[in-house]
Amino acid sequence: MTPTVRLIARQPATWLAVPLLVICFLQSASVRDPSTTYRLAEWAQATEPIFILAPVCAALCAFEVGRLRTGGVLALPAVRPPLRVVICACWWTVSLSAAVLLVLGWLQAGAQLPPLTIAWMCLLVLVAHSAIAAALATRVSRAVAVPSALVGGYLWLALPPSIEPFWIRHLTGSWGLGCCSVDVAVSSVAVAGLTVVNTVLCGLGMAACHRIALRTLIVPATVLLLVAGSAGYALVRRLGPDPVEPRRGAVNCAPASISICVWPENLTTLPALTAVVGQAAPIWSRLGVVLPASLSERRGPHTSVSPFGVSPRMSRSELLASVAQALVPPGPNCGSRPFESAVLQSYLYLWLVETAGVPGDVISPLPQEQAVVAAIMSRTATVQTHWYRRLVRALDECSTPPSEVLAP
Repeated sequence: MTPTVRLIARQPATWLAVPLLVICFLQSASVRDPSTTYRLAEWAQATEPIFILAPVCAALCAFEVGRLRTGGVLALPAVRPPLRVVICACWWTVSLSAAVLLVLGWLQAGAQLPPLTIAWMCLLVLVAHSAIAAALATRVSRAVAVPSALVGGYLWLALPPSIEPFWIRHLTGSWGLGCCSVDVAVSSVAVAGLTVVNTVLCGLGMAACHRIALRTLIVPATVLLLVAGSAGYALVRRLGPDPVEPRRGAVNCAPASISICVWPENLTTLPALTAVVGQAAPIWSRLGVVLPASLSERRGPHTSVSPFGVSPRMSRSELLASVAQALVPPGPNCGSRPFESAVLQSYLYLWLVETAGVPGDVISPLPQEQAVVAAIMSRTATVQTHWYRRLVRALDECSTPPSEVLAP
């Protein structure tokens, strides 16, 4: 064997790759939406285990660099730049971790290249974590560097998505659960904020790998971290809980009494979708439901109708249920006040679905919802129309008690 092959064979990353792939696959499969055909969403869900893989990759890099430090290699007279020595120790681990993410994407999204934003985010996060871990391993023992890289990296990626303020989570790169429904794409400002922060972390890690006194690094490192953090905050502070923006691009439309528009990946659903809407629209109109002139998967800037999402893998009932969801009013902007009327949305949705002939078990409603909707559907069309209008009016307000409008 050549020295390079021998080195690769001895690295823990080589024999941990398959177990890591299995663990990450099980994690991504647990959050995967099997109905989606949106390439960005498929890759975001497939790479969601970055919060597991990046800390493990960093810990393995710290182990390899720590092994060089323990063996005295890093203390020898410099023949090559210390950073080059560290890169030689870590390149295989980082490459293998990136390959694991690529295989995860292929397993869930098919053999296709990942979206550029997802690929850049994953690669940058892996390199940033590895650079910081390698720098730490050049300064302290493996017994400290390895667990610090593992635990610290995990906390940085796993905790912010579950806490507020929102802006912190957008700078970590752990976006799998917040991206992406069919009508959105990854926000360009989120990518910029992530790039600024993680590029600075990469730079600081690489600088610390050189034989520079720690006291010399502290002040410039602190200044750079403050500047990067402030820049990242300024970029992403206006984003909500998810790092997304409205998706751009053309949709394909089928002209009919209600125009139906879908994204290119769902074009094959258009005939079936047009047919089911054509059958349900007269029923809804007879019950007083206000139908829009068009329904689209793309979010419109001047419309009160929510976008819907479909997939070629959906059945007729699931297609119709998705359209019915778009007819439910999204509700007002209540600010800091509670949206008490929000509970009415599930009752209205169930009524729309069942009046169109879709079995209620398609959407798995709660027993109390089924009981109320069954009682309403047993009444005349006029009573149902009045009930529908009361719910729609209540959903335009923030504080209408549901008990006041649910009764027939």
